[in-house]
Amino acid sequence: MALCPLLRAVIGDVALQATIRKALWLKPLAHNFNQAQTQVLRFMSITGG
Repeated sequence: MALCPLLRAVIGDVALQATIRKALWLKPLAHNFNQAQTQVLRFMSITGG
């Protein structure tokens, strides 16, 4: 969530806090780094390198 436009618009502390709280509720609880991930098999030419 981009906060710079809100800060430039001087929306006020209450509205800024509400926006930040809303963004935090949308954030996932965990990144799930420990879960087994499927490996994507592609060659460099497919990737673009």
